[in-house]
Parts: sequence; structure tokens; C-alpha cells
Amino acid sequence: MLSSLLLIGISVGVEWETQYILEDPDYYYYNPMVTLDNQGKVHIAYIHWDHAVDTGNLNVISNQSGEWISETVASVNYPILWGDLYDIEVDSQGNRYLSYIEYISKFRIYLWLATDTSGEFESERIGTPFPYSQGSQSIELDGNDNPFIAFLQFNYNTFELELRFGWFEQDSFVSERVVLDSVDNESLGNLLLEKDGTPHIIYVGYEHRLYHAFKTDEVWDKERIWYFLPLRPSAVMDTDDFIHVIYRSGDWSIRYAHNREGEWIDEHIIATFRWGYDITCIDIDPDGIPCFVWTHGTSNENRQQTDISYARQLENGWFEETVTETPNVVEIPGEHNFFKIDKAGYAHLVYEYWDREFSKLAYAKSKAPLFVAEQPNEVNPFDLRVRGSTVHFSLPEASLIRLDLYDAVGRRVRLLASGVYNSGQHSIPINSTGLPAGVYFIRLESADRTSSAKSVLSR
Repeated sequence: MLSSLLLIGISVGVEWETQYILEDPDYYYYNPMVTLDNQGKVHIAYIHWDHAVDTGNLNVISNQSGEWISETVASVNYPILWGDLYDIEVDSQGNRYLSYIEYISKFRIYLWLATDTSGEFESERIGTPFPYSQGSQSIELDGNDNPFIAFLQFNYNTFELELRFGWFEQDSFVSERVVLDSVDNESLGNLLLEKDGTPHIIYVGYEHRLYHAFKTDEVWDKERIWYFLPLRPSAVMDTDDFIHVIYRSGDWSIRYAHNREGEWIDEHIIATFRWGYDITCIDIDPDGIPCFVWTHGTSNENRQQTDISYARQLENGWFEETVTETPNVVEIPGEHNFFKIDKAGYAHLVYEYWDREFSKLAYAKSKAPLFVAEQPNEVNPFDLRVRGSTVHFSLPEASLIRLDLYDAVGRRVRLLASGVYNSGQHSIPINSTGLPAGVYFIRLESADRTSSAKSVLSR
């Protein structure tokens, strides 16, 4: 029987709606990254590359009033095949900041910062990283909308690759070395700032170990997180200033680390053992639950294919499923920031869809929030209740409604009712035939309201 009502949140973010924002056989859309402003608008940075003449632009495309509008930030004469060569953030006023690397030749590589605070993008050259390498960097804004940048720079005197932290003082960009060790070429994860502005950097450093660098009392220090050949870490900071990291380990597994308990806890999550890029990206939902996506290889009729999967932390492990399942294609996202969760709990994912003839810029959004935070009974608009094996609810007026049953990981398992119902009290029986015992969620939706309830099915 079904019993025990408790109105709580419900995980329903495993269905995705994908649209191709840009598609043209004359162009490639390399390494898209996504960020969100305070209004929930989507901003995507990407390389718009004309493969016929081998030139292109660093562009930003934004969803404004339901229409996608693209703007050029800078021209590039190198396709920037690595997605960590630029990064994008949006301040509290909706102004966009892009830090990016301009690759001219092995000996002419520059660090730039572009902003559109004046209404259109303007760029300023702020540093010369190094030759013979890719030039990872990450930008973050503090609570006062001041930009800070972590980046890699080659030291000609010591012939070492340095991790540096930079900021602006009286309109001049200054930087300092973070750690004395030389760092790995593809090492930089994310720059993170606490609410008081204290900086943290996740990176791969000495002897290919995963490290956390942090600054206290104007002095940088570091601690080791993991030791076995970590690659492409992605990190996020939650509202309590704890750090969550997802990355690929040297054994081709996906690992998750956090410092919520005062020390670093690292766990193995997924064994990939498949061809693919294995690029990861993590974010935190509005209820503080870590969610991440990652790329992984498959083989389909002797053609290489890369899919993207999604995972969410549960009380007893991780729920995972594949987001993209299109035969004979390769989906290539940018590194670190191709997955974001907005304040309402909706997930946003961007990647390049490539069918080996031409590419498309793909944008996917979850059809429902990944998690709707717990709600007290007084905000239950339908007075939704479960008693025994019956759902009871009340409608203030005639409404088109839908009543669904979900399992514990958010998969819709049964449609209980749909259609126009008159105002007043209603009772709907729950058909649990064929369902295993466990926790289930009932979700009632109308055009402008939603209620959720939890029930337990026992046999």
C-alpha cells in the first residue's frame, strides 16, 4: 500500500530539451561555455570558426527576450581547440566579462580581458602567458563585481610553468605567484572566491597531483587532494564556502572530492574505461546537492562517438544517466564551464554537436528543476495529500492539470491523471500495480502552480 505523506522536494531533472542554436556547414562552433546572470538569462561563449579561410571569432550568444543574439568579442587566428583558453562570467548588473588567450605564434601568446560595461565589448591586453603551451585560465567576480583571474605563465628564468593569481589595482592588472612548484600544462581547474573574497584554486601540480591552493593572511598555501594522475578538474563552491571537485583519475575513473567535513574526502564514482574526452563539469543545485556532467566515449559501427552523461548525488550513492544518445556523432563541450544550474533548479548544458560533416551549437535545458527545494505545508497551493492509496487535492477554479508519479531518483513512472478538472475537492486512486516497494513522489501541475508530495509504497 501507499502511505505516509510528507510534502517535500522532488527530483525531476532527468528529462532534457535540446535545441540547435547555430548550424551552418561553413562554420565550426568550438568549445562552448555557459554562464547565467541574475535574471536567469543564458550566455554562451564559443569560437565561431570559418574552416574555409582558417579564421574566426570569439563570440557570445545570449537568450534575450526569447531570441538568441550573437556578438563578437574578438577575432582569433587560431581555432583554440582547447576549451580552457577562455572563460566567461556575468556581474550583478548583467555585464559580461571574458578572459581569453590570444595565440599568434609560439612566442606571442597574450592574456586579454573583455567586458561590455560600455554597451559593447572592449578588450584590454593584461598579460603575456608563455610559449609552447596552452594557457589555461579562469575568471571569477567577487561580491563587488571586481574581476580576479587565475592563469598559467611561463617563467623564462626558471623555465617553469607558474600558477598565478591576478587582479586590478587602479586600472592596472597585477599578479602574484601562487605556489613555488611547477604546474601541469592542462592543470587549472577553477578559481573560486569565498563570500569575503578569499581565493581558492584547484589545480594539478607537482608530480601530477591534485591540489587545493588557498590564501590566508596574505600568504598562499596548498594541500593535496588526490595523487594518481588527475586530469581536467572542475570545481564549484557552495553557499557555505565548501568546495566540490569532479575530475578524471589516471585509471580512467571519475572521482569526486569535497571538504565539507573539514578535510578532503575523495571517492571513486564511475569507471569509464572507454575512449573519449572525459571532460567533467560540476555545479550545486539550490538545495546544496552536487550534480555533474561528463563526456565519455562509445563505439558505434566502428565510428568513434562521445556522449554526455549526468549524475546527481543521492543519500546512498549517485544516480546517473546519459543525456545525449545520437548515433555516429561526436559532442564536444568546452572545458570546466559547460554545465550550470540556475536559482530555480533548472540545468543548462552546452556542447558542439558534430556529425563529421558540419557542427552545430547545441543547448540543452532540463524540462523541470533538478530539485525543487523543500516546501512547508502552508505553501501547498492545492492542499495536496496522500491517504492510503488515494491522492486528494483541491482546485480553487477549473484548471487543466497533470498528476504524475515519480520514483526516488526522479523518473516519471506513471501518469495518474490529466485533463480539465472543476473547482473543488478531488480524489484520484493510485495504481501501484507492478511497482516495487520504495519511496515515490506525486507531482501535481497546473498552468501556473505546482505541488509535490512524498509517499512510501510497502508490500
